[in-house]
Order: sequence, then C-alpha cells, then structure tokens
Amino acid sequence: MIDYLGRVRKFHEAFDCLKNSYPCVLSNRYALWRLRLIQEELTELTTAMAEGNLVEIADALADLHFVTFGTDVAYGLPMDKIFEQVCKSNMSKKGGHHDKSGKFIKPDTYKPVDLSWLVE
Repeated sequence: MIDYLGRVRKFHEAFDCLKNSYPCVLSNRYALWRLRLIQEELTELTTAMAEGNLVEIADALADLHFVTFGTDVAYGLPMDKIFEQVCKSNMSKKGGHHDKSGKFIKPDTYKPVDLSWLVE
C-alpha cells in the first residue's frame, strides 16, 4: 500500500513547507491559506463532476487528497491513528436504518469517535 501521508511529508520537507511532528494549532493566516488550497481543489472537483470529466475528476481528487494530507502534516496530526478511530466509529453504525424522511438512524451499538487525546 502506498504511504500517501509519507509522500506528502517528503514533499513538505523538499519544498520547506510547514510540518509539525506533534499536534498543534496553526496561525489564522496559515490555516486560511490551507483552506484556500482545499477550496480551490474542491472547486475543480465540483466542475469536473458537473462536466462528467473522469480524467479531471481523478486529477482533482488526487490534488484534494494532497492538500488535505498537507494540512494534516502542517497540523502535526497522527492521521493514521485518527483515521483508524474514525473508521471504527463509522463501522459501529452498522445495523442502523433510514427513517421515512431518509435520515439515517444510528443503532444502539454506535460509538462516536473520541479524539480528545489530541489535546491532552
């Protein structure tokens, strides 16, 4: 399996981009810049999907992953551990159902993700 986050971390190192080895909050200026990057790629994805252009959809998704992984690196987030916890929480929704309005009703077995350890 490809280590996507590791590849983005190498990019950040090669191009002297912000990277942190521990979870931290970024300055508002840098956080807004990261959001602009994400928004730009999301806009490209939206356009590609509206046009049904599979090549551009693939490119935009890859770029969107790249900038979101870059944001993980900048914030110093241990995304492997976070993602694993989110996946477990999502899988605990199994057994739920949609009500008449279409809203998904979570089963009693659902366990929300707890990421409070990031700031402890």
